[in-house]
Amino acid sequence: MTAERDGTLSVVDDSNALVALEVGDGRGVGEIVGTNSGDLEIDFTSDEGGQGVNDNAKYQVGAMNDDAQGDGLPSDFESIYDDDTAGYPAAGDGRPYVAGDGTDQSAFVVRNQTDSTIDLEIGYVLDDDSETQSDAGATLYLQGAASDINDSSSDDSPSKVDSATATSAIDLADPTVKQAQPLQALSFNDGNPGDSGSGSPGQGESIPSGEAVYVSLQVDTTDKDTTGEQILDGSLVINANAAAEQGVE
Repeated sequence: MTAERDGTLSVVDDSNALVALEVGDGRGVGEIVGTNSGDLEIDFTSDEGGQGVNDNAKYQVGAMNDDAQGDGLPSDFESIYDDDTAGYPAAGDGRPYVAGDGTDQSAFVVRNQTDSTIDLEIGYVLDDDSETQSDAGATLYLQGAASDINDSSSDDSPSKVDSATATSAIDLADPTVKQAQPLQALSFNDGNPGDSGSGSPGQGESIPSGEAVYVSLQVDTTDKDTTGEQILDGSLVINANAAAEQGVE
């Protein structure tokens, strides 16, 4: 048998895809976060001669809340742009997204434009040809806040109150270590342990259709030996899967 049927398959720019990647509206985005031929790009170089971030320094794009803990995050993590920044404080409590009025304070946005609720993980992987010396490099912090989450419990549940805000610390000291594992990425999914600390799944932190995760980032070179030029180029890794249906305990 031979039969023909109509099919629709389009390859589109990041902003129009089923899982869209968009430039955020946070302070400091400017020329660092943009698009290149329709693809989201983060670039710390400039046309005026700047070739990267400083040694023994912190660079942050978008607002980050000090109090939002997460995997691998040190207890002394400090945002350099939050709600108590002198002169130009971030809105709300300094998260990348302010749920109350919809303020975007992020570096980039991952938007669910599918018809389904999705589990979403956002990480970073160094390129195979990244060059660094032993124990050199930096730490990359990613903080994400969801516009809404698939939590059917009460509106005062911990996940609802903090908009499922999470922070991930990714050590870029060793380019041979791939950083795509779930525990080394921002994770918004129904399998996350409950915020009560019980460790039970089913808290309901996946991203519903039409909602988004707003992500800010900080590059910290203060605790590493970054003498000389260190090439830490890599790629954002976005994993999106249809969320499994689970009962909320």
